[in-house]
Amino acid sequence: LEMVPNVVIALTKWDLAHRSGVHVHVDMIEKTLGVPVVPVSSISGEGIRELLDIVLDIAEGRRKIRDTPLIVDYGALESYINELVELLEKAGLGFRYPLRWVAIRLLEGDTELLDTLRTLGLNDIVKRVTEMRNEIQRLRGRDPEELIAEARFVFVERLLKPTIVRVEIPQRQLFIERILQKPILGTIMSICLLYT
Repeated sequence: LEMVPNVVIALTKWDLAHRSGVHVHVDMIEKTLGVPVVPVSSISGEGIRELLDIVLDIAEGRRKIRDTPLIVDYGALESYINELVELLEKAGLGFRYPLRWVAIRLLEGDTELLDTLRTLGLNDIVKRVTEMRNEIQRLRGRDPEELIAEARFVFVERLLKPTIVRVEIPQRQLFIERILQKPILGTIMSICLLYT
């Protein structure tokens, strides 16, 4: 979502989640993210048709989704991200992805992007990225990619906390399972089963 706004989220293992007592308010996630969220189960086939319909509707322009990529707050890294965005804008590279996402990937140490910048002769930006990464490591005591991953986890946790409801489901055991779990009776039954 930070890279492109054209996203459809397939919430998989929907049936397993329900059986485990996990209920998700899909509409709340859709509203927060601004993209369709479709609960699916590959085993039962539930939601597969709806998922395909939504993907086709978006591809053919019948359904509107968010216009802009998602912006995650990276806290202390925001000043570095903004500085890199300005440097990339001045370079006028015409990346097909948002410059904010490119800046974040550079801070994460994306070697392909760094090589691309070197190939284009933008060694001054590569040098600045290296300086920023070293400065972040020195000031924060952690790699930038760790801080970025942590910020994303915090974002996801804040998103999901109000949308997930957990209900305790009493475990049902079969009669045979209860017998096999008894110390003496279970041993006798196991031996009988082995020799039959």
